[in-house]
Amino acid sequence: MEDNKFLLVFGAVLVVFLGFPIVMQAARGGKPAATAAGTPAAGAEAAAQPAKAPPLLNEANLVGSEWEADVQGFPIKVTVAAGNVVYASSPMAKQLYGVDFVEGRWHVNYDKMNMVVSFGGKEYQFDFEIIGDKLFYHNPNLKGKLGEVKRFR
Repeated sequence: MEDNKFLLVFGAVLVVFLGFPIVMQAARGGKPAATAAGTPAAGAEAAAQPAKAPPLLNEANLVGSEWEADVQGFPIKVTVAAGNVVYASSPMAKQLYGVDFVEGRWHVNYDKMNMVVSFGGKEYQFDFEIIGDKLFYHNPNLKGKLGEVKRFR
């Protein structure tokens, strides 16, 4: 009888010890269960990554557009011009380097846009994805997710 009492007490302590984290998680709300696509919880997570829509931007309708990109914490205004020429300007470039803008080249390949700019003897390449009528870039700070480029005009 003494052995059974010890086993019952040990079993009760074990159940409380193992069940306590589960009960606390349920009391705090726990992590959400897997949801089907189209439910509000799935939509919130999908909003972080834009849906793949066919590209509405091409070489014809990008000419004359202006965008703002964030390069290492500095806002850079990018103007896409005819003849596959791109102009990048920043108030910091004027103050630090005495230039109003830097000229580069750009081209579009279906849903990808590529810009190459030479500055200070180095060539810098920027790759963007076109989703619908917006440009996105791979931002290492967003852990593989796409960041949207702001459009001015």
